[in-house]
Amino acid sequence: MADNPQRPAATTRPLSPHLTIYRWPATMLTSITHRVTGVGLSLGAIVLAWWLVSVSNGPEGWQAFHAISDTPIGALVLGTDLVAGLSLSQWRATSGLGSGLWL
Repeated sequence: MADNPQRPAATTRPLSPHLTIYRWPATMLTSITHRVTGVGLSLGAIVLAWWLVSVSNGPEGWQAFHAISDTPIGALVLGTDLVAGLSLSQWRATSGLGSGLWL
């Protein structure tokens, strides 16, 4: 029994490569980017719906939305979502145009 152990001998190499030497494939980077932009656009849709409801509620509702969107965090959320949404829609428009030319 001592000659045939149940577990293999431990290796000296690490179990996973370190992030600084690991090269991400393009498909993994594209997948992560697609998920992040999808979450951003979903949050943007919620903010847009909140803005529409606040505008329809009159000046009081608009002031409540405006008070939150004027904070630095509100400006960061609105600005980031605006840039991400416009860049994603522009990319989809141009990629659709390019694939239409090949048909």
